Amino acid sequence: MNKVPIAGEWSAAYVLHHMCDGEMHFATRYITNLAEITPNIVPFNENVYPDRLQYAKRDALTSLAAIEGLQLAIANILSAIPESDWSRSSMHPEGGLMTLKDLFAMDTRHSKSHAGQLRDISNAL
Repeated sequence: MNKVPIAGEWSAAYVLHHMCDGEMHFATRYITNLAEITPNIVPFNENVYPDRLQYAKRDALTSLAAIEGLQLAIANILSAIPESDWSRSSMHPEGGLMTLKDLFAMDTRHSKSHAGQLRDISNAL
């Protein structure tokens, strides 16, 4: 999991840690969107995370388990909300006003992109 088979890329473990951290941010955004009136979204600086959040010392399987748990919890929450809640807005400092539906679509693209990155790493091993 810690091998870097593609020069200049992250290891599979680092990608999983990044995805885990992203899922925590996304979950917070959804919950805040549902609980507050037009909350501000706090972006995250993924460039400092590997060092500041100790990627080299973290366990990849724990990050994978957290991704699954967070996704299941959020799926449970989002499946219970009324259709009208998908139109609730949050303010993104770069993207401007975004609905919950917009946030979910953006976050899904992020996760799919990194799943592709994991596939590329796996193929290179």
